[in-house]
Amino acid sequence: ATEQADLLCMIKYVREQKTTDPDRVFLYGESQGGFVSALTAAENKGIIAGMALLYPALCIPDNWLDKSEDELCGEFDFMGMTLSRTFYESVPKFDIYEHISAFDNPVLVMHGDADGLVDISYSEKARAAYPDCKVTVYHGEGHGFSPKARREMREEVTVFFKEVCR
Repeated sequence: ATEQADLLCMIKYVREQKTTDPDRVFLYGESQGGFVSALTAAENKGIIAGMALLYPALCIPDNWLDKSEDELCGEFDFMGMTLSRTFYESVPKFDIYEHISAFDNPVLVMHGDADGLVDISYSEKARAAYPDCKVTVYHGEGHGFSPKARREMREEVTVFFKEVCR
């Protein structure tokens, strides 16, 4: 929830800049940033021209909503981050795919088929949910791309954004 609020502040700031075309603001997010971008865009679709999402962590509700009360006491470590019950309480408790389908501008999703943290099936479900979505599978890539795949990904994102702006 706080990340969505932060993202909305950044979107507002960027749209107000003299050098920005406010009708051509795009979101780019990796992992949890992709999850936050997807939720934010669905709730603010009139101001986002398109999105590029890398291995978006659309699995967060599945991973967190089945936790027991005992697992959520105090602060706890998760992948090197200190989290608390507040994180759990902010996880959406609705069908995220139905929610994100409200965003009807172009979406590019890039996901590695060897991702051990976010299964590629979550991105495939996103393809089905979004009215205008392309999913590119990076073979042999995990959660966080290799330098070679990152170069390819940067080129694909650049081409995607340019095509949407035409």
